[in-house]
Amino acid sequence: METIFIQALVQAGSCQKHAKHTAASTILPSFVSTHHRSRRKRPPAHVEDARGFRSQPGKRRAAGAATAEVVEVTREEFKGLVDFYSPVYETLGDPEVPEMPDEDPELDKPMSNARDVPHQPWPAQSEAEQASVFELDELLDQEQPSHETIYHIYQTLPFPRVPYLSLETIRRLFNHLSVVERKDQTSMERYLGIVDDMKEAGIPMTVAEWNTAVAFAGRWYERVTAAEVENALHIWKEMEHQAGVQGTNVTFNILFDIATKAGKYVLAEMIMKEMQKRNLKYNRYFRFGLIYYYGLRADGDGVRRAYKDFVEAGEIVDTAVMNCVLVSLIRAGEPTAAEEVFLRMKRLNAERAQAALPPGDWRSARDLGILLDKAARRFRSDAAARQRVQDASPVAPDLHTFRILVAHHALTSANIDRVTDLLAEMRACSIEPSTAVYTHLFRGFALHGGVRYSSWTTHRLESIWTAYKRAIDDGVAGCAIDPATAHRIVRAFAKCAGRERTLAVWDEARRRWTADEEELEAVNRALHVLFVED
Repeated sequence: METIFIQALVQAGSCQKHAKHTAASTILPSFVSTHHRSRRKRPPAHVEDARGFRSQPGKRRAAGAATAEVVEVTREEFKGLVDFYSPVYETLGDPEVPEMPDEDPELDKPMSNARDVPHQPWPAQSEAEQASVFELDELLDQEQPSHETIYHIYQTLPFPRVPYLSLETIRRLFNHLSVVERKDQTSMERYLGIVDDMKEAGIPMTVAEWNTAVAFAGRWYERVTAAEVENALHIWKEMEHQAGVQGTNVTFNILFDIATKAGKYVLAEMIMKEMQKRNLKYNRYFRFGLIYYYGLRADGDGVRRAYKDFVEAGEIVDTAVMNCVLVSLIRAGEPTAAEEVFLRMKRLNAERAQAALPPGDWRSARDLGILLDKAARRFRSDAAARQRVQDASPVAPDLHTFRILVAHHALTSANIDRVTDLLAEMRACSIEPSTAVYTHLFRGFALHGGVRYSSWTTHRLESIWTAYKRAIDDGVAGCAIDPATAHRIVRAFAKCAGRERTLAVWDEARRRWTADEEELEAVNRALHVLFVED
């Protein structure tokens, strides 16, 4: 991987002024992706900025919430949130990976009008093609259209498809398909399929569109491997050397994140050095990634140092950042320090009555990250204004905070009593466990149950299964059986309850799972292996 990166830098001259640009590349740096603009009336600015981040009394209560006076927490106090040193413990399990906040595709590049690019859409050759273009344009004007429907309509156009669309439609098409909760094979193939069409048609892409292509190539698989790193580097190389589009700090942040998660630490360090050579500034997202990087390196002091640098740089601390600190300390072998951070998050939230609750869904979390990044950059030299934003930012534990701790205690410490306490706290805070939380629990029973004197008893497993079924039947958001969870369920019961009960539970699970034949057969094969001696 390092060789590919070095070769790409050599070709680029490893400097700000790259080799000769193509004709298209002389235009590329000057234009920007045009976000979807709703035709509906925009709300007042003060309402729009606060959308999704205000506390809603009666709906859910933040962890550790209490009636308190307004308390201003200084930058030094925020830096001190992680000043806790514990003995080093070995972590044997797989702590929850933090959900890295998405970056605003509009950041860090000059603003310009996309119509500066000389492209005129091809005329439709039939009424059907004209109808497809019109339908696609109308669909993209919606706030959250179905990606499946978008891509289906797009595919009805004759190859290479994109020339039939205006630049504004192309920009909106890319933008909509870039916004996903989690990148997977389907979303990756859709996005990169359009990238291939753009190259075939000779229509230039924006920096943001190239960055997103790099991200999809490297992050689509749950566990980043050397193959994903190589694919991401290949697209970055194509971006800079064939399209002539110079990477920004966002580009290198994406590459750094992919290299880190793949365990390619030498490559990650090379990427940091290249950013310094190009005089690219670290942004909120890169500093966020550095915290996690030191956690993977089992460097607890590095985690603390990166967090303090984050605060010192004037970035806004919120729940997502604290979750990253928490999981990074666990990965660094300091779970006691992570628990202390968790306590301090609750205590700090209780002291800050004016703070918002953490976002309740992934879109709101993404929007909040973008808002806090922009606020920090805008108020970098205005301490009072930045402090007001910090005071209003959520720092309470959220669903992901609990996921991290449940994962650790279910997979590593095997402390079912601590898990029970965490689940009770979630109920007190009106935070419903998601399928991911239940999956960690079932995995914990498969690992630690079925052993004499174990606290991971069949009775406790049955209680968890009953709660999960109720959540599914009640339609709780984020609670639906998926292939991984199905396997964890049968393995847990096979370990703790025996063949007959496992088959009965599998029958219950199958009725609640919308699965295809291949997925069902995979679980049936697993059951056969588990009970082959029977």
